Amino acid sequence: MSNAGCRLRSSSYAAAGVCLLTLLLAGQAGAGPLDDAAAAYERHDFAAALRLFKALADEGVGEAQIRVGRMIDLGQGAPENPAEAERWFRLASGQGIALAQYELAIRYDRNATPDHAEAVKWYRLAAEQGHVPSQERLARIYQDGVDLPKDYAESAKWYRLLGDAQNLGYIYEQGGFGVARDFAEAVKWYRRSADTGSASGQLSLGLMYLKGQGVAQDEGEARKWIALAADQGEAVAQMQLGLLYANGQGGAQNYVEAHLWLNVAANSLSAYPQGREQAVRNREIVAAKMTQAQLAQAQGLASQCRLQNFKTCGTLTADSAETSVEIATGGSGARKIVLLENDSGTYRVRVVVNDVIALNFMLDTGASDVSIPANVLATLMETGTVNDSDYRGTRTYVLADGSKIPARTFRIRTLKVGDVIMENVIASIAPSNGGLLLGQSFLGRLKSWSIDNSAHALIIN
Repeated sequence: MSNAGCRLRSSSYAAAGVCLLTLLLAGQAGAGPLDDAAAAYERHDFAAALRLFKALADEGVGEAQIRVGRMIDLGQGAPENPAEAERWFRLASGQGIALAQYELAIRYDRNATPDHAEAVKWYRLAAEQGHVPSQERLARIYQDGVDLPKDYAESAKWYRLLGDAQNLGYIYEQGGFGVARDFAEAVKWYRRSADTGSASGQLSLGLMYLKGQGVAQDEGEARKWIALAADQGEAVAQMQLGLLYANGQGGAQNYVEAHLWLNVAANSLSAYPQGREQAVRNREIVAAKMTQAQLAQAQGLASQCRLQNFKTCGTLTADSAETSVEIATGGSGARKIVLLENDSGTYRVRVVVNDVIALNFMLDTGASDVSIPANVLATLMETGTVNDSDYRGTRTYVLADGSKIPARTFRIRTLKVGDVIMENVIASIAPSNGGLLLGQSFLGRLKSWSIDNSAHALIIN
């Protein structure tokens, strides 16, 4: 039987992680009638589909028995009848069909009064035929001890078949329940997980380096792996990275970076009160050691980190990138050259807004004003650098196609491009996730400017 093309779903199946599949039965006895039944189901003619499937199921076609069981379980073509659905699953299971055995296992596993011993029996029958969801569930049941004694040896057996390096690492790190603790073996599996790009694997490997378990202690290597996990949004890694920066472990002590990561972690852990409380408590300890300027920078960076999906956290600071140079011109003072990024023919420039957040704006000479998306504005409000007094009413803007749209505007207190700082810049508010545009409300106030296409640079006089 080939499982291809998801067709069916129910809340119980979806909760169990099951992809309910249309059965492709070409070449088997009764394939034509099965195709007719499947076509009726696709048309949502459930009464006809159930009639056709049931005729085949009565002849002992196991795949049809599964489909009848599912349809009756969902009330498709007939009233819901869990007991009758189970009867059909048992008939198909009796033919050794793994999918039917899995369906029975789910029923025992997910019932209001579950019978995990019976569920394990059916999961095992399916798992031994290579049914992956059954293997996954068996491994978890034995690892967690769901109404049964924990058995790490049995769990590890299934994780090996699945190639689940992360959970194998955990089992060897913890040890017990039939498996000897072996930190070196845990490191081996965590490394395999980390090398695939798994944030959990990166965090786990970093912590092994930090503790010196199964590998020589190396705080620099620990910070490297934990930072990779944090950049993927792994909340525990974000908090741990903040502590590494605060304590100067694995590199220089940096309170701005520490506060940034602890702030981001507190946000990431908002659904977990205990973890969030710990992140907030550590953030406050770090904040007590910082200047107001450092705090403002760290808060802006944390907001930037969330906006950019954790991809540039800690690498962009308000003044870290050398994006401009100053060249003496003799009689007319100095001109500034700001490097641009050529993005498929569109120029982008790094702009620092209100001295707290640095973002890449598209250089748009046709835009009458600077434009800021609503989600970026919300971040600026979080930093306290924009409030109600900064709003400037609504303006009507003419788009390139001639259409007109109204948009609210607000005052940006400072806008910094290279070394040029401009105060009180008017910006329009674009829809969330819209583009960041550097328009004429900034460019038009410069004495003069030009673009050097060969050097990809904005030249400001």
